Amino acid sequence: MNATNQKILQEAERIFSQKGFLQTSIHEIAQACRLGVASLYHYYANKEDILFAILERNLKKQLEELNEHLSGITNPISRLEKYIWFQFYFCQKSPGHSILVLLELRHRSGLEKIPAYQYMKEMVNQLVPILREGQKQGLFDKKIDTITFRNMIWGTLEAFTRNWLIFKRPESIVDFAPIVTERIMQGIRNSQNNPKERKRAPKNGGNPL
Repeated sequence: MNATNQKILQEAERIFSQKGFLQTSIHEIAQACRLGVASLYHYYANKEDILFAILERNLKKQLEELNEHLSGITNPISRLEKYIWFQFYFCQKSPGHSILVLLELRHRSGLEKIPAYQYMKEMVNQLVPILREGQKQGLFDKKIDTITFRNMIWGTLEAFTRNWLIFKRPESIVDFAPIVTERIMQGIRNSQNNPKERKRAPKNGGNPL
């Protein structure tokens, strides 16, 4: 990817995250890059292609960094803690990317065909083997459905991320990591191995989340 291409993606990401995809014009992106519209079309056929290229680049990087952080961690609880921490860390580092994922990627049709969606799917699905290994080791409740809890965990991460992007409190979103981890652990921890947890478990079997 040459310097001009990188500049297009950088400026488009900034404008998309500030104004929104629909409110941004090709002319604005070209102007920010000091290019003519015709020159920009030499690189991308339309505005959506630019958006997908941004998401593909960023999600690939996010997935690669996540794998680096998880590398060498074998304990399922520690892997889950690191996974949660990393998602907040990456949002803190790249808030514009998080805005595009939450507001643009998740609400577009036909995403299954683009590479960005596959990177996102792979990252979300990494929760499943973590949960299953925890069940296998007796750390997590074997009665929980791992797919359902995968969705609940990711939904929780998205909710905290969305609120932080709107209100910017606390100053660092990473401060949420211990709170979110504890809430999730309350829902999946095997209480049979922990008398204190067994006492705290809701009598009706409700989900603490």
